Formats: sequence, structure tokens, C-alpha cells
Amino acid sequence: MRPGESCSRALLRVLHEQAIALADALRACSAQSDREAAVHRARVAGKKLRALCGYCEVPPRALVQRVSTIGRTLSEARDLHVVHRTLLSLDQPVGQSVRALTEAYTVLEARLPHLVAEADLIVEAVGGARASDDPHHLMAVLRKSYKVARNRMGAAREGDAAAVHAWRKAVKRLGYQLQFVEPACGASLSRLREDVQALGSLLGRHRDMHLAGHPQLGNPLLDEAVARGREVFIEAPGTWHERLTPLMELWLEEAL
Repeated sequence: MRPGESCSRALLRVLHEQAIALADALRACSAQSDREAAVHRARVAGKKLRALCGYCEVPPRALVQRVSTIGRTLSEARDLHVVHRTLLSLDQPVGQSVRALTEAYTVLEARLPHLVAEADLIVEAVGGARASDDPHHLMAVLRKSYKVARNRMGAAREGDAAAVHAWRKAVKRLGYQLQFVEPACGASLSRLREDVQALGSLLGRHRDMHLAGHPQLGNPLLDEAVARGREVFIEAPGTWHERLTPLMELWLEEAL
């Protein structure tokens, strides 16, 4: 959000910006030179769209489903890029990963026209999203995301790959939602947003090691992530909610 901008206007603006970014990145995926960066930009834009749609008064399920389908289509290429890059960093053979990447992009190129068309529909659809200026609605969404990320940490501590991945997705979602409302709460939220995003990056490195077939190298990263997570999520959701809601109310009163 920008100073003096209502939440509803800010949400519609950012949704539109991310939808445009998604469509542009998908078009760039057809270029041979920088496919990895284009795939990454498309996935980030899609994740931000899904996270921020959670702030809508009525979640646009059809729009979110379209974005999710695009994300799943891109995930194979993204994961193979991660495997290739991680193997290179570990000085491991990469011949098989190069072949797999080539095959994945052959499949992706055939699907790109449909994905771009879907992204253009998303750009049109975000204009109909129902945004809210109710601070209690916004904080209820944030509290739920905070609670989910906090709770999933417990299951992830055992090291199950699926549980750790679910924790990482919840942390990333919370980070994007915090980034949107950060101007409303200032320094009290900036530190949390920074810590949440750092935690997400740490969990991402853990996943990279699992994808590359070296889970043992990811174990210390998970231990570090859990230790950091205990610090990040030290407050109970209810306490955190009560502390931040008055700041959100004040911001929105000034913006309206």
C-alpha cells in the first residue's frame, strides 16, 4: 500500500500489476536466452496473486484456480532448473538434468499459447475482485495465515519432505500478505516481514537439496529453519492480532 491509499484501491492495483507481470513473464518464456528468470518471475507473480486474493471479501476461486494451474504447469521446469543449479554447485554430473530440462521446455513451449491466453483472462478478471477496507477483515486474514504457518512448523520439525514443503508454502504466503500491509503497521511489521521472508528462503534452500537428491545436506538447513521459526512465531496468533489491529485501523482511517 502507498501512503494515503485505501486498502481496496491498493489491493486492486497490486492484483492488476501482478496479473500483468504474470502474463509478461509467460510471454518471455518463449525466448531462448533467459527462460529460467522468466519462469521464476511468472511463478512469483502467481504466488503473490494467490496470496493477495486472500484479502478479497469473497475469494475469487475461479481466478485462483487459473493461477494455480499455471503454477503447476511451470513447476516442473522450475524444479529442474533448481536440480541443475544445485548439482553444479555441488560439482556433480549434470548431463541427465540438462536432458530433462530440454524435454521439459519442449512440453512447456507447446503449452505456452494456452497459458498466455489464461493469463490474459486473469488480467481481465482481477478488475472484478471485491476488495475490503475493513481492518478487522484484513487482520483476520493475516491472523489465519500467521496461525497456519506457525502450526505447520510443528509437523515440519520431524523432517518429512511433504510437511516441510507445506510449511514453506505457508511461510511464503504469509510473507507476501505482510508485504502488502507493511506500510500500515510500520517497523512493528517490517521486522516480522523480513524474518518471514528470510525463513522462506532458508526453507527454499532445504527443498533445493531434496530435489537434487541430497537430503542429508538439507538437514542442517531444516534445523536452522526450525530454530529461526521459533523466534519468528514466538507470539500466539491472538496476541499478535490484538497488537497490530489498532495500527491497521489508524492507517485505514487516515486513508479513507
